[in-house]
Amino acid sequence: MNNSKRKTLGGLSPAQVNARMSLGPVRIAREEKFGRKTLAGRPSILGNRNNAMTNKLAPVPAPPRRSSTVSKTPGVKQDPRPSGDKTFQANCIRRLIGYLSTHGYDQPLTPKMLASPIKQDITNIYHFLMHQVDPNLSPKTLGKLEDDVPVLYKRLRYPFQMSKSVLFAVGSPHTWPGVLAALAWLTELLLYQEKTQQVRETMFDDRQHTEDDFFAYVSESYSFFLAGDDAACQAVDDRVGGEFVEQQEAAHALAQTLQQEKEQVQKQIEELQQGHTPLEAAQLKTAELKGDKEKFLEHIAGLEARKQKMQRRMQEQMGDQASLREQLAACLEENGAVRQAVAEQVYDHSDVQRMKNERAKLEEMLAGVAASREAHERGAAEQELRCARQLNDLEGSLQVYHSAADRLQLIPSTAKRANNMQFEAQLNRNASSYADLVNVDLKAVKSSLVHIKDATAARCRELGEEEFALRDRLDASRHSLTERAEESASLATQVGAQERALAASKDALERQLAQAGQEAEAVREQLAQLQAEGGINPADSQQAILSLQAKHRETCSSNTLELRQLKQDLDTAMDMSVSTDGVINARDLNDKLTSRKCQRGGGHSGCNCSAGTHKCLEGGTAEIATVLCDQTRSHRQPKDKDADWKLLAAKLTGTSPTRTLGPSAGLVAMGEDGPPPNSHPLSVPEGGIIRRTMSRQDEKIRRTNSRQPDAEPNGELKKQFSISASAAPASAPPVDNGTVAVDGPRQYRAAAFNAPELEGTMKRNMLALANEENREFKPYKRKRDINWMGAIAFTAYILSFGFYLWIRITKTLDLGGFLWYGWLVLVVEMIGASTIVLYGVNLLFNPQLTVYEEDPAHPGKSVVHRPYHVRCLVPCYKESLEILRRTIMALYDAHLPEGCNRTIYLLDDGKDPKKRKWVDSLGADVVYVSGRKRAPGEMNGKSGNLNNTCAQLYPKGTFVPGTELVAVFDADQVASKEFFLKTLPLFDGGDDVGMVLSPQCFHNLNTHCDIFNHSNVHFWEYMQPGYDALGFISCTGTNFLVRSAAFLEVGGSPTWTLTEDFALGMEMKKYGWHCRYVQEYLAIGEAPDQIRNCYQQRSRWCKGHFQIFFSKHSPILQTRLSWFMRIMYMSGVWSYVVGALATPLFIALPIVTVFFGVFPIVISQWAALGLTVYFVCTNAVLYYVRSLRHIEALWFSNVANALLWWTYVKAFWRAINSICGQKIQFKTTLKGASMLMNSSFRDLAVPGLTFFLLLVSLIIGIVKLAQSATIQTPLAISVLWCVYQMIPSALVLMYAYVSRGVMLQYACRLGIILSFFTGACAVGLMWGLYPPNYDFAQVTQMSNFYYAAQKVGTLPNNNPVAWRGNALLGETGPLGRDMTGGFLVGGAAGNLQLSMPTAFTVSMLSWGVLAFPEGYQQAGATQQALENIKWGADWIVKAIGVGTNGTSNTSSIVYQMGNYTTDQLVWDRPEDLNGAAYPYYTVDAAIGGSDLVGAMSGALASAALAWQDTDYGQYTTYMGMATTAYAFAKKFKGLYMESQPIMDCPTDYADGTVGTPISTCPSITLQLNGSAIPLYNSTTYYDKLLWAATWLYKATGDSDYLQDANDFYIMHLYSETNGPATLAADWSEYFWSANVLLATLTDGTSYHQQVQYFLRQWICSYGQRIVYTPMGRAWNYASPTLGGTANVAFLSLVYSKFVMEQDEYVQLAKRYVCWSRGQIRYMLGGAGQSLVVGFGVNPPSRVQNEAASCQPAPASCNKVQNELSPNPNPNVLYGALPAGGGFTDSYEDVRTLNSSQVQIEFNAGFQGAVAGLVQAPGAWEQCLQGYGVLTKDTTICTGAGSPP
Repeated sequence: MNNSKRKTLGGLSPAQVNARMSLGPVRIAREEKFGRKTLAGRPSILGNRNNAMTNKLAPVPAPPRRSSTVSKTPGVKQDPRPSGDKTFQANCIRRLIGYLSTHGYDQPLTPKMLASPIKQDITNIYHFLMHQVDPNLSPKTLGKLEDDVPVLYKRLRYPFQMSKSVLFAVGSPHTWPGVLAALAWLTELLLYQEKTQQVRETMFDDRQHTEDDFFAYVSESYSFFLAGDDAACQAVDDRVGGEFVEQQEAAHALAQTLQQEKEQVQKQIEELQQGHTPLEAAQLKTAELKGDKEKFLEHIAGLEARKQKMQRRMQEQMGDQASLREQLAACLEENGAVRQAVAEQVYDHSDVQRMKNERAKLEEMLAGVAASREAHERGAAEQELRCARQLNDLEGSLQVYHSAADRLQLIPSTAKRANNMQFEAQLNRNASSYADLVNVDLKAVKSSLVHIKDATAARCRELGEEEFALRDRLDASRHSLTERAEESASLATQVGAQERALAASKDALERQLAQAGQEAEAVREQLAQLQAEGGINPADSQQAILSLQAKHRETCSSNTLELRQLKQDLDTAMDMSVSTDGVINARDLNDKLTSRKCQRGGGHSGCNCSAGTHKCLEGGTAEIATVLCDQTRSHRQPKDKDADWKLLAAKLTGTSPTRTLGPSAGLVAMGEDGPPPNSHPLSVPEGGIIRRTMSRQDEKIRRTNSRQPDAEPNGELKKQFSISASAAPASAPPVDNGTVAVDGPRQYRAAAFNAPELEGTMKRNMLALANEENREFKPYKRKRDINWMGAIAFTAYILSFGFYLWIRITKTLDLGGFLWYGWLVLVVEMIGASTIVLYGVNLLFNPQLTVYEEDPAHPGKSVVHRPYHVRCLVPCYKESLEILRRTIMALYDAHLPEGCNRTIYLLDDGKDPKKRKWVDSLGADVVYVSGRKRAPGEMNGKSGNLNNTCAQLYPKGTFVPGTELVAVFDADQVASKEFFLKTLPLFDGGDDVGMVLSPQCFHNLNTHCDIFNHSNVHFWEYMQPGYDALGFISCTGTNFLVRSAAFLEVGGSPTWTLTEDFALGMEMKKYGWHCRYVQEYLAIGEAPDQIRNCYQQRSRWCKGHFQIFFSKHSPILQTRLSWFMRIMYMSGVWSYVVGALATPLFIALPIVTVFFGVFPIVISQWAALGLTVYFVCTNAVLYYVRSLRHIEALWFSNVANALLWWTYVKAFWRAINSICGQKIQFKTTLKGASMLMNSSFRDLAVPGLTFFLLLVSLIIGIVKLAQSATIQTPLAISVLWCVYQMIPSALVLMYAYVSRGVMLQYACRLGIILSFFTGACAVGLMWGLYPPNYDFAQVTQMSNFYYAAQKVGTLPNNNPVAWRGNALLGETGPLGRDMTGGFLVGGAAGNLQLSMPTAFTVSMLSWGVLAFPEGYQQAGATQQALENIKWGADWIVKAIGVGTNGTSNTSSIVYQMGNYTTDQLVWDRPEDLNGAAYPYYTVDAAIGGSDLVGAMSGALASAALAWQDTDYGQYTTYMGMATTAYAFAKKFKGLYMESQPIMDCPTDYADGTVGTPISTCPSITLQLNGSAIPLYNSTTYYDKLLWAATWLYKATGDSDYLQDANDFYIMHLYSETNGPATLAADWSEYFWSANVLLATLTDGTSYHQQVQYFLRQWICSYGQRIVYTPMGRAWNYASPTLGGTANVAFLSLVYSKFVMEQDEYVQLAKRYVCWSRGQIRYMLGGAGQSLVVGFGVNPPSRVQNEAASCQPAPASCNKVQNELSPNPNPNVLYGALPAGGGFTDSYEDVRTLNSSQVQIEFNAGFQGAVAGLVQAPGAWEQCLQGYGVLTKDTTICTGAGSPP
């Protein structure tokens, strides 16, 4: 048997065939209409059964014949339904209950019961359902549930297995869900059976006949099948199949007809329900028609006027023609006469030559006249074109005017502000004069508008005045409120202070009371004990006490009398010294002293109380008064009560007691017990006379200076010192400029310093001393408070830095080849941030300020609990005596707490005899130390000087008590009178307090122009308090006190570094000593004033820190310090490292950007956010101040760092060299007049060079910004940064060469403003000008949307455009060919379908999908793009034509659907054109059509490749049509436009782009025929054949196509030269696109050269064809639309992707990508607005698109209401790219302008370009790098601009 015929019944088994279960309806008995029924009239769905099955369901019988078996029964499938889901079960239960309750189930039933049923319930349900399946079945005839139910389900074809085991355990939870699902399926089957039965009963009467025929066919066919007669079986199949097909087609046609009628009825119902009544609709239509009628009448009137004008012109031309005819006749007559004369004349050679010459002259004249005529014609054409443009502009202006008038309520004339005046103006294009251009009186309108403007301005002024008045009142209220708030705050502050003072007083009184009680109790206990032990009589003790008290009162009384007498004597002496010019006898003064001593001490040895010695002083000197006044002011209370007189005598005599400083003298030489035993007695030369040296006027001036405050800039800090900087103390004797004769054996040389080597440490010894003194060792307990504001600022900075670091790393380093530069800057930024972190740590805490306890017995003095002896050391070397006088005398006059003493030591390494003589004149409290031998190569002379003196004060082995203190003062530091009162009490805080520091200020410093940061406010006011709170010791070298024991324990002042102060603090911290800080300025000095000194001082500090770091004393190596303290001590040297690295780099940043075009970060929205947050938080830390006055000082610290970076670099280098053995020299800072001679030129070289480079960069940057069309953010920021970085250099140059006074002060203030302003502007620029990141993926999807909106025909169900429907469904082509589908071209072509732009669109879309598959995939646009390609390609297939035999009918290739002429007259929805007859236009094969058909062939070949992997059937279809079309194009060469006559036409007919008319247009006849050839009038065809051959080669790999491509390539170059010269890549010129495609296919050198030449012309703008707009858009005169630019950008991306894989072309490829990225970014918003509809900022909203501009149906749509409407399109045409503004960057969003046209070919290359940018590597910011003054991109723009 023929097995092939057994497929007639499909894959049925014999059992299935015999059971007739798979054949649809059961067999119907003839005597019953619908089969066998039950008594209830319902048939069984099991059909007729044999007798054996009457009582019981029987299994399916076995197949009787094995030979008829075709296939095996398929295996059991798994149930995919979620039977275990609770929701699914609930739905099944709901359906089952619904069915049972509606079909008479008589058992109780609830959802809860079915949730967990019992077996009986399930049995009842199954019996009921089985009875519904077959009414003959009943519980009596049925057996067990598990036996019958599986058979039932099997016969009913239940697709899943139902086993007996499941039914046996049907009530269990794991089996019930499956059974429940089976029950639900069975109920659905029963419901379906009922529905089908109802349909059968309601169907037409011939249903029974149909079923009879069907079963007859089955019976007949099956009989033939069993008999093995396949031929008969096939005949039956063919006959019945044909009948069924005919019946089906008839039924389908009927169904379609009914469906259409249904839709029409529904549409009519909806229109009637939603629309107006017929009367209302008629009225609206009438009104609309009336309006249109009026406008048409106006238009007709205009046309009539134009007609009359043309008639007049025609009559004039006819008259001219008649005149010309007469002239022609005369000329002919004259010509004849001339001919006759010539014929009669005889010519010789000379005549011929003469005539030739005349002819040449005439021809030359004729050429000149012709050229003049052409020039005039050209001028006339330009004038007409200019007029047309001006009319268009005027029309646009009128639209703008109407919009504004509508907003101002001026139109219509009944509007609110119109005042019945006609403001609405209409343009009359046919006007003969300017006055007739508009229909209103412009002068009247202008005067009315001026009146309205004046009224509005007056009202605005009134409102403005009211506003100003209200603002004044508001300001006054605010001011009053502020004053009240300040008063309240002041009162609250005062109340708080009083409360705190009261609480403190209360606490002090309570403590005193408690202490007094304790002392009284102790006294009572002692008294009782003494009474108990000694039996002392209290009465006797009381008597003794009274006696002692009486003696005390008597002594006090005598002392009081003596004091009064002394004061009288003193006053007399002062009066005598001031009023007279007398002399005083030194011997009388000596006698006076001796007499006073004798009176007090009695007649002890050495006293002579003779009457002669008691004479009063007859005269005195100013020196006596001055000394005594000084002693009175200073409140000195020496233990030796005659010390004042001794000192006075010593000063008067110019001598001092002989004393020896040496190891043997020790404390005896300068102790507290007076002069040593071997000292010489005080003696005055006999008869010695000392003359007065100060006049009365001098004394007056001195007293005035001492009383009045200093008026210098730093006077606020110097008020408390009362020291004149220009005059020596009055008490000092004159200095003799001659040689000094030293009498007596005086020794000033000191032994070398030896560190004490005691057992244990000084700290332990102090602990032992405390034990010996019977007191506990008191450790210092540091107290601090949290500085909440500083902590908040620091925390914010830490968080902002982390956020900024994350942004910098992840968002700003996409710099391509300059990534290393970005990382370098980021690393330096992180390094710089570390110093801010270290500085911010100091802001976290504040130390608790010490509350000084005032001495009640001595008001104004603080109390100390131990008798401190302060050794004031003043080291000096070459400082002048005038500086030292101020320092020594200030220390001498400074007040001391009661019980404390001081000794002043001038440590003179310069061995100046003048200083020695002056010190010797001051008495025993001031000691001159000199004679130290400086070691060769000594590094730190100051430390050696200090150590030498300490070695003499505390010889080796000497135990030093804790009351011994050393105070160190630089030679220029003048202490205030309260210095020791503020510092000494701090040592009482603990026995381990080793140092007390105080800040410095300077008398010669103007704080408003402190560019070198001498005031160091950020250190003294913010860092040192933080150090104090953290326990960090940072000694500053002067104005500090150190406990002598601590000083000796650490080895004295370090001599191995230049910065001994910093090293001393570290050493003391290492040994466990604590430091206290006084937050008051207690000393004033002299800052270095000259540039050289400033740089030299900072260099010394920096070198010293680097010395420490590179030595064994490096903080990081000190194990006795905690890690926190190591880091803190490292912060000093780290700040210098950061200054040396960060400052020059940040200075170089703007210079590098301007000259090399490289910016270190990618500027984006993320960068702007990160920098803004970081900028604010950084300044919050750096400029955290407790007083606004400090902002200026903190700014000067930044200025100083910018000035000193080169000093830091040099210091670092010299420190490195010192490791290699080179010595570092200690250079002191010159003070006073000695510093005037230093030159500053070498120090100003680097600031000067910096200023010059920054200034040049600033000028160049400003010029580049001015020349640039747009503001480049990196360049603009760099310009601002140049200004910021120039400020320090400008200030230091001004300081050195211009002024240091008021002018510099104003310059500094201007610098502060500029620095903050430029920083804020830079951050603002990042927000305002950062390059936006455009979503190319979204644009790709939008472009697909645009193509979906342009589709016509029967649209797919998934079409995303909701406002588009089926359109142009009645289009037919030649021979009735279906021409529905395709795209509406749009723009000038309107609602036409044209083959030429469609072919170009399909080609470019296909190429984009093939070139950038990842881009499309990432954008999620691949499938939609393929659908769009298919939509266009299918229509091209229809346009080529396919015959009934499957072959193409190329004799009737369609190039247009629709009439262009009639289409231009209407403006309507495409959906409303379904009933219109759309004509078609075909190519004349006899003439040719290679250009059109070649483009179509290439489009189909590219579409085939795009669909090859998705649908191979589509691929074969498209390839077949492509090869057929290609053969036609090769055979019939020619231009398809030649099939119709084309001639020149008026400009107003041409519909080009950007106002540029096309060169040709149809004739009058062709215009009437409606062809649109002039819109797409291709002038070349070899480039289209080249395009087709190249794509076919790419699709097939056939070398014949490549050979054809080469041939067409050459033919196009040599025979169609006008094509390549245009440098265009659009629907008309395929040459350059084919070049790119050939270069990527063949890698041929010539193709690469041509492509690179083409792209170079576009990118570099060589020649006259390619021009750039001011904002950077490239455009071509031959193709000026945005689409033309986008096509070239697409080609650039395709080519760059290919050459990117070759190493030598990587940079070239990146530049191609950057250029394409820039052009596409221009279209997406780079021009200031988006030029893509529906995307970005201010996109076009009035593009020329009929469907988008029409309101939804049933609203009318026409030219007047929609095309000319100024309103935006109601439907957004997402993704459409308009033609654009051509040579300008402005885009006028007016629907009637050519620039707003959107056409399908505009988006073709644009979509591929944006998809390519989705896939392209890199970012736009990388493209901004590398364009500077010194660097020019030579990757592309090199060589000549001519083609290779």
